[in-house]
Amino acid sequence: MTRLGQRFSRTLVLVALAATSVAVFAAPANAAPEVVVEQGYAVSCSGTADGVSVQADLYENSFYGTFVTVFATTPEGELVSDPDAPAPEDVFDDGTITAEVPLVQFGEEDAEPAGTAVIQGTYAVSGEPVPVHQALRDAGYIIVTRGTNTPLSTDLSVDVNGVIVPLTCETAFAFDLTTVRQPIGSTSAAG
Repeated sequence: MTRLGQRFSRTLVLVALAATSVAVFAAPANAAPEVVVEQGYAVSCSGTADGVSVQADLYENSFYGTFVTVFATTPEGELVSDPDAPAPEDVFDDGTITAEVPLVQFGEEDAEPAGTAVIQGTYAVSGEPVPVHQALRDAGYIIVTRGTNTPLSTDLSVDVNGVIVPLTCETAFAFDLTTVRQPIGSTSAAG
């Protein structure tokens, strides 16, 4: 897995943990459990063609929203998704993936637009759902997540300013998860 792929995996975990932490700090010990249902997709891919290397990470979550990031190394420099641009909508749609991502020069404050990355292709279920069960204690809560991750096969490419780069996805799965956050010491069961 590339360094950016590792960052994406860590980012997914941090997004989930941050969302969990925001939700849990305000509830008193006698509060009812909070239940969150999440369905969506997580895909992390990379590729190189014609002097352009790309890392593309796509995440769509029914509860937390959509995040698409692209990092490209080109002969003209390093380009990254514009952090001020709105996230694309309907990235994963009935077997197709489409996302248009505005790019800016990496590392420049108030960077000017530097083109576009257009990710296109297909996805399909490629295996049986894998059970997920995770329990942890955090900030006075017991947090239990249950559900499934289902492997996906993908056939994707990205057009970075006119250069088509085929992508190989190191991570690709659909998820269907239910998370219960129960205050420690509460009289209700966490599940």
